[in-house]
Amino acid sequence: MLACHKQALVWQSDSGKTLFLTKGETAVIRLAENPTTGYGWIFTSEPENQKVFKVIHAKYIESANGLLGVGGIKEYKIKIKKRGKVIVNGYYVRSWENWPKETATQVHYTIEVK
Repeated sequence: MLACHKQALVWQSDSGKTLFLTKGETAVIRLAENPTTGYGWIFTSEPENQKVFKVIHAKYIESANGLLGVGGIKEYKIKIKKRGKVIVNGYYVRSWENWPKETATQVHYTIEVK
């Protein structure tokens, strides 16, 4: 359980936790990524029609050592739009491949807005 104030910072290791937010707050989700491999994050939500938040920006942050081929962090900044509850599922896959969800690296967050 993550109680959030002003701007929450959520990491890949927080997968499975619930974020308790309020309308107007922002949260930053940081996930390991290496775009040189062709892998990236694809997200789904449950329920699909629950538009609790909006992604404000997504950017890639290179590794501090700056070496080519070394992974970094993909940062997603979201803003809470309305009350509700949604489960966000992220899958680290190559979007063009036929990927089974069971074998993909995954994250799952519940966002609950009061």
